[in-house]
Amino acid sequence: MLMVLYIIGSSGLLLLARKLKLPYHSEILFAIFLGLAAGEACGLFFSMNCALFSVIPFLILYTLKYKDFFLGNNSIIKIIVFSIFLGLCLGSLAFIKLSGMIAAYSITAIPIIYILIEYILKRKIRKRNILGVSLLIVFTTLPFKTVEFINESIRGKSANLMYSSVD
Repeated sequence: MLMVLYIIGSSGLLLLARKLKLPYHSEILFAIFLGLAAGEACGLFFSMNCALFSVIPFLILYTLKYKDFFLGNNSIIKIIVFSIFLGLCLGSLAFIKLSGMIAAYSITAIPIIYILIEYILKRKIRKRNILGVSLLIVFTTLPFKTVEFINESIRGKSANLMYSSVD
């Protein structure tokens, strides 16, 4: 099963390389390195890290699509729905593994960076972009807070306290 997750994640990374328009030779080299690392990675990914690895490239691809959608001329309703859906998808990484929120917030930064670049280049920010990013951040955080609430209800400790007691 770990090998299947690794293949899915590697396929996602290759699709991401194509989306980012890396040169063809770079894609080949990238594929070779992913293939060489397959055996060792499957041995090391004995936790839910392998599940995160299989999902994150596709979430990055979806976020890049969101960025294009976001900067285009779409209605406010579409931006609201898209922001909520993407936020919940990113936040759901907390249910796979709590440390997946590091990746979720890093991916959430992609549209924020593009909005800042647009502002620097054009000196304007559209209110619907601010609303979309705000909803994205809120709905990325919502699943994490749900996991925190469940942890505190069942164990009586937050994840922060549980992790700090291990140190």
